[in-house]
Amino acid sequence: MTVPNNAEYHITLSELSVRIEMETFFRGGLGTFSHQSGTAKMDRDAMSVVDGSLKVYGIESLRIADGSIMPRVTTGNTMAPCVIIGERAAEILRTEYRL
Repeated sequence: MTVPNNAEYHITLSELSVRIEMETFFRGGLGTFSHQSGTAKMDRDAMSVVDGSLKVYGIESLRIADGSIMPRVTTGNTMAPCVIIGERAAEILRTEYRL
């Protein structure tokens, strides 16, 4: 629905009721069923949390090795990328601690 500039826009009580019902339905009934990722982005910019060695910026001796380090949500299942992240973390730790 397009409303011209400076025009008053009125909705009926019935329309308002429907909108409130829809909002209530969506807020209460929707949720994510996918695996969250990208909450601790790995990169070199100001918004990044983790560096390329999986170390958390500003916190000594803490690494993150899960889907949260992915800079973007993948279009597919996150299981395979998480396995690779874990394998890479193991390799980093083996090398750093000569295990």
